[in-house]
Amino acid sequence: HERATGLDASVVAGKALQDILPAVVASAIAVRCRQCVEACAPIHFEEHLDLPAGQRCWETTLAPLVDEETGRVTKIVGSSRDQTERRQAEAQLRQAQKMEAVGQL
Repeated sequence: HERATGLDASVVAGKALQDILPAVVASAIAVRCRQCVEACAPIHFEEHLDLPAGQRCWETTLAPLVDEETGRVTKIVGSSRDQTERRQAEAQLRQAQKMEAVGQL
């Protein structure tokens, strides 16, 4: 994860988003967390973030943990997968297919 984000795990542990990420990125992530809390259900999305390692494309799932007694969301568990290389390969394939189609005209 450190390679993809450019963020050292020992530096980010226990820190708030705004303390480790550019304001725009921290704000975008905070919006998604609020959406998860408001939905009180898992959400799945893809986003492009400018991180210290560069712009990356992430496929993310956030799931709320709900206190059974109060019904309130107490935590959010998240999982993200770096899709940058996959999206770049897909774009290259589409471009190659367009070039091939142009060559057949």
